[in-house]
Amino acid sequence: MVGISQRRAKSAPFKRPKILQSQHLKDTSMNLSNMKVGTRLGLGFCLVLFFLVAVTCVGIYNMKLIQDRLDNVVGVNNVVNRLVIDMRANVGDRITSLRILTLLSEPDDMAPEMKRVNDLAQVYEVAQKKLSEKFDTEASTTAQEKELLKQIKEHEAVAMPAIAKASEMWLGGKAEDATKVLIREIRPAQKKWMAALEQLATLEEKSTAQAAQDAEGAYNLARNTMLGLGGLAVFLGILAAVAITRGLIKQLGGEPD
Repeated sequence: MVGISQRRAKSAPFKRPKILQSQHLKDTSMNLSNMKVGTRLGLGFCLVLFFLVAVTCVGIYNMKLIQDRLDNVVGVNNVVNRLVIDMRANVGDRITSLRILTLLSEPDDMAPEMKRVNDLAQVYEVAQKKLSEKFDTEASTTAQEKELLKQIKEHEAVAMPAIAKASEMWLGGKAEDATKVLIREIRPAQKKWMAALEQLATLEEKSTAQAAQDAEGAYNLARNTMLGLGGLAVFLGILAAVAITRGLIKQLGGEPD
């Protein structure tokens, strides 16, 4: 029986006596109260300064995120969207000029419209080159955007030779043959060309709207984070001030006159 009781005593978990726990808390309180006044004030100010720096750093970081998103909207999404809209309008204007040619019979009357078609083609090439460069340099470009641009170039490659052939026929006095080329070759290619441009324009509008939402979300996150940290800093600052004040009053033995 003695052996069993000894083994139970050895296996029982050790519990700190209440007297020792109370003494430990008193020792901790004494360690804090034994700090110099300058040390305690310094710790309080350091706590406040720490949260001030934390709020500042979080604010700067989130401001950078917001700025990056806004730069992407202004410098990429809006630019790409504008280029696609201009290209779509350019194709439409060229087709309109070609249709006007079907109503004309004199070369002198056709010359201004032919010049307009050629000028529009040059403007389109500049816009398409800028769009291709944007897609090649921007890491945010999606595979869908690149695929649509590829389709646009393919439809253009089909339409341009037909436009050139019809233009020669109009200038050569073969208006009827040119009109047939317009209806049978140019118009089908133009429909696919415009459809691809329309899809890309719609995609860019959605991308711009999403980027604006992301910027708004980043702002809300930054605001809430800074408000939370600011509130925590105020709470801990008040807590530290109260603790330091009470400690000083207790150390002085009361409120000084």
